Amino acid sequence: MNTHTLLLRIEEGNTARQKAVEELYEYLKKYRFYGKKYLDSCTPEINEVCSDLFQESFMALLDNIFSDKFRKEACITTYFYSILRNKARVFRMMQSHQSGNSLDDIPEEFIIHTHESSNVEHDLESILKEHLPKLEVPAQEMLHLILTDGMNDEEVDRRMRIFDLKLTRRLKKKYLDLLRHTVHNQLALH
Repeated sequence: MNTHTLLLRIEEGNTARQKAVEELYEYLKKYRFYGKKYLDSCTPEINEVCSDLFQESFMALLDNIFSDKFRKEACITTYFYSILRNKARVFRMMQSHQSGNSLDDIPEEFIIHTHESSNVEHDLESILKEHLPKLEVPAQEMLHLILTDGMNDEEVDRRMRIFDLKLTRRLKKKYLDLLRHTVHNQLALH
């Protein structure tokens, strides 16, 4: 299959687009279960989860093609696979945190360090409810996407329409530091 020709037909925007999208879907369908290797083998209904991730990834790919974020010289299969892989990783991360969203369960970079004598038994959700509103709106939005929705840097960059990954990472670090500082100050008062 010549994916370059397929992409040109998708860009035409008429009935050729619908047929080309269907052909692209059929072509990529063989990757439907590739997300399995990034999921926990104990994931309930893993085949259904893989199918959902495939659908979401395909929609994200089309979104990127229609919004000109996909570079025409890139390999569409590799591009799609990276979307699928990232969505599977995010799903696994969210699934592992759903059971007990506590500070002990989240990655080291999100841990809010306190004095040993402090008793931090709050779960992540209550900490975010209490302390996020104290931050500026962009910080609230970004931290919600990262800590609650489990998005990676690239997804946050696109969702917030920053379109500069280095800036997104600097803002993420700044906002996480602000959150740590806010929580630390609150704990110091008690």
